[in-house]
Amino acid sequence: MSSFISKGETYPKNNWPDTTTEQLNHTVAVLFCQTKNKIMCDLVNKSQAFLMLDLITPCTKQKLLIVVLEEFELLLLDIIELDLNSQDIYALGVKILYDLIHKSGYNLVYRILQVSYNNYYFNVNIDNLYIKSILKDNKVMLGNLISYLLFGTSNIWSVCCYQPIVKISYQYVESLLQNLIITISDAVLYLVLNTHFVCKILYKKSFFNFVLSSKYLSIRSVEELHNNISYQSFKYFYIDQPKSIYNNRYTISILSPYGILNKTILVNRISELDNLSYAQLLVPTILEIQDFVCPKLKYVIFVVGKFLIYVILGVTKSIVQFCLQIITKSLIKFPKSS
Repeated sequence: MSSFISKGETYPKNNWPDTTTEQLNHTVAVLFCQTKNKIMCDLVNKSQAFLMLDLITPCTKQKLLIVVLEEFELLLLDIIELDLNSQDIYALGVKILYDLIHKSGYNLVYRILQVSYNNYYFNVNIDNLYIKSILKDNKVMLGNLISYLLFGTSNIWSVCCYQPIVKISYQYVESLLQNLIITISDAVLYLVLNTHFVCKILYKKSFFNFVLSSKYLSIRSVEELHNNISYQSFKYFYIDQPKSIYNNRYTISILSPYGILNKTILVNRISELDNLSYAQLLVPTILEIQDFVCPKLKYVIFVVGKFLIYVILGVTKSIVQFCLQIITKSLIKFPKSS
């Protein structure tokens, strides 16, 4: 797709195309070309989240993101060849995302890190909370994006805004693509470096110092980052993800001139509530109780507060009047006694 775009192509400022036309194909090609160019810029993590991408050098980071982008491009071509419609894509969202993670991880291990085929077989651990949370976000992360890229905005059954008449901008779709490649790159790196066997092999490699960032050349620093990401994944899976789904929000990672940043977007996620586990449903339940109780509790506190103020003022007024009466009587009796 991106091979059809020359270096002189202009950056689209208009809305994303509605239907499958030559304009849509051209816009998609421009998008992939622009994204590849942005990957070659600064990739420092300026977001508030911990990323496994912080672990590797800028050069290795660029290679990994390019690999994920190319794998996603091939994935789109496979979907076109299979003639899948948007409903098929949403139905197969978890499987498609799983395949993208697996193929990207395969390329990371054998092409970038150059681990021997005989020593290690890359596997996606779907029981890991980090991977679970990504797979649960398949609709908003992957399904919507593929529908925009292949069918335009008119064929998507879950729009990003509440009003269907609102147009989807080029920058919005671009942000979704950037978020996908950053998230998948971070996930495959997490899976690979979470395998002690691979780490043991890599530490024996002479080029390993050229793969790791200078801040993470010690095992202690690597384990510290890994523990932070594990805690972050636990918090996201059980608290942040259910809350985001309930509030129709989704936090994405984007490529900016300053590095990798976070951005929260509004997206329709009502149908995703059915996919939450019982433990995850606890957060929406608490929010429901909070929404029900808090307004009434505030009203009760307000009424009780007004009552207490009235009582305190009444008692204070009575005490003051009583004291004034005593003082007045004392002043009246004082001359007689003298």
